[in-house]
Amino acid sequence: MIERDLERAAQPVREYFSGRELNDNTVLAAYLRSQGIPASGQPWQRAKLALAAGSTFADAVAAAAAHAAEGTSMEPVTGREEATQFSGTSLGWYPKQFGPGDLDGVGAKRLLGTPDLESAWVLVRETAQNSWDARGASQAIDFTLNLRELDQPTITLLRDRIFTGDAPKTGLAALLSGRTVWALEVSDRGTVGLGGPIRNDLAVDPGEDTNFIDLVFNIGAPRDVHLGGGTYGFGKTISYVVSAVGAVIIWSRCEGPQGLEYRLIGSAIGDGFDMDGYRYTGRHWWGKTIPNEDRVEPAVGSLAEELGEQVFSLGFAART
Repeated sequence: MIERDLERAAQPVREYFSGRELNDNTVLAAYLRSQGIPASGQPWQRAKLALAAGSTFADAVAAAAAHAAEGTSMEPVTGREEATQFSGTSLGWYPKQFGPGDLDGVGAKRLLGTPDLESAWVLVRETAQNSWDARGASQAIDFTLNLRELDQPTITLLRDRIFTGDAPKTGLAALLSGRTVWALEVSDRGTVGLGGPIRNDLAVDPGEDTNFIDLVFNIGAPRDVHLGGGTYGFGKTISYVVSAVGAVIIWSRCEGPQGLEYRLIGSAIGDGFDMDGYRYTGRHWWGKTIPNEDRVEPAVGSLAEELGEQVFSLGFAART
């Protein structure tokens, strides 16, 4: 489609447009967001197939919505099925080793910024804003803060199945060996979820949502959401700042390549350290480790669902 036609097609959904360039994908993504449909996972693939077959943008969105309503599955994206399957019962620890251009944990926090405000106030403001930005076409969302003391079975699960290994200079091991652990749970419902790809090393289609990798892995990435100008800065860092051990668990249910899927990953930002003759940045993740490729992915599917249900007090509504 020529640029003049794209400009005309984009006008009805201009407020949902967040791409840096005008093309078929970015306009299609805006149409999806205008209907509260994420520009990722199954809906994204179905809409792109319909558009490539000659459908209008509106018809492509209708095809994506109808497919979601049917509850059927598409063919998996090539190469993704193997990467997202997880047969273990606990998460693997992935400490980030220094490479060219890497920052240590302290430097990462400084780059993301430290607001000159009360941390609790910033936490509420930024996490609530991030949830509101992810509302899609919804006019209202549920946003919940829950401070609670964890029971011993939950502490044991955190120690043995999620925060595995001994992450130096975080204080995690000492915290989870005690009997008193407080956790602050930040939840939202009615949002589009942390969708998009789970790898930040592969190219992404223009217009496709990258919410998951921007929040979990990237530093200073633009927020690809309507009215979400800026970056995942304070809204990302403040969660680590208010944690006594700089650690968080991120649990989400969103549209994936094969339909609705659960994702869970642990993350921590601490000081740099040396181990086995190598230097490490102090950034840590707990998920499905990919040793031959030196990277980590979230647990996806039944393991993510099981761990999330046992750790978090607020679960997700039953699938329909």
